[in-house]
Amino acid sequence: MLLALRTEPAAGREDTRRENRLGIIANRVRRHTLSSQSLLRFLDTLGVPIVATLRDSQNYVRAAEQGLGLEEMNPHQTGEDLAQWQSLYEWLDRRQSLPRRHAGLSLRSAQIQIIQDTARGLASLE
Repeated sequence: MLLALRTEPAAGREDTRRENRLGIIANRVRRHTLSSQSLLRFLDTLGVPIVATLRDSQNYVRAAEQGLGLEEMNPHQTGEDLAQWQSLYEWLDRRQSLPRRHAGLSLRSAQIQIIQDTARGLASLE
């Protein structure tokens, strides 16, 4: 599954393609498979950055069953998954511009809210 994430331009800055406001998140990727290698090669040709590659992990199923987020679970079990989210957080941090509806939140809380909103939107498509 692929997600495209778009950030708003920073206040007073022009909307340019060079700012990489659009990024791709490859979700449920099985490392070391031919299909994942083909996917990553194809995405590389698009000229849009791959901001995160999230592995196909049972930790997401366990988290949903328990009503928790990965960060609330045992770090020993979820460390590899959490590390994969770091590149997404860093990409969002570099933009430091959030949609107006998230303006009152801390940057990290707003990022989490954006990701959750995106996930809910995708879940409604299934």
